Amino acid sequence: MSDPVEAPQEDQQYPQPDLFAWTRNLRRREALEVYAVILLAVLPDLVNAMFSHPGTAPVSSAALSVSLLMRSTQVSIPVLYIIYRSGEGWAPFGFLRFRPFLDLAEGVLLTVGAMVASSVARSAAGYIFPKADPGVHRYFNGVFKTSGAGLLLLALAIAANSVAEELVTRSFMIHRLEKLSKSKAWAVWGSSLLFASYHVYEGSAAALTILFVGLVFGFYFVANRRIAPLIIAHTLYNLIASQTYFRH
Repeated sequence: MSDPVEAPQEDQQYPQPDLFAWTRNLRRREALEVYAVILLAVLPDLVNAMFSHPGTAPVSSAALSVSLLMRSTQVSIPVLYIIYRSGEGWAPFGFLRFRPFLDLAEGVLLTVGAMVASSVARSAAGYIFPKADPGVHRYFNGVFKTSGAGLLLLALAIAANSVAEELVTRSFMIHRLEKLSKSKAWAVWGSSLLFASYHVYEGSAAALTILFVGLVFGFYFVANRRIAPLIIAHTLYNLIASQTYFRH
């Protein structure tokens, strides 16, 4: 007895693969990472800058140093973890082999460039915006008159703060905004605006000045993809500014 002949089956229809689904999911993840870093590292400082105001009583050097160290740690560790979890490696975020002489030399040159840019910006902004509130100077005045161990702790805190800010505004934010916007210029401007936004407590002129410093640092980063010279420059800039701008 012969086997029954099976009726021919129509071609089974399979769903077509979405070739762009992976790309859309990746961009969604990258955007969520940007929102997370803004909520973690930018928004708290921005809110604090907008709705608080330094009092007339100077803050102590030790108090400011401990506060900066704690805040820098709270920001740096999660951002480093996000970079690690991205799976892109460290190089796109500027973590390349440290070159002691060249990175230090570039950091010094960047510091000079930032000081020139800030001087020009401050002079120009003085005609448009009021100068920094004197209360800011009184608030920080006692901080930078410390010496010995207190000065060493303050320098360490300033360095830690520079690491945290460069991780957020240059290393992470420029790389992410560049991928999302497909534009190096937009990435630099966006990161620089975020950088300046949480310095508004110093006054409009100072915030504009810091915007220009952010642009100098940002365009260096997109051209060289090195974070070490920026950390060096940021630290030196803050140390110099603390002695020339706030100390009287």
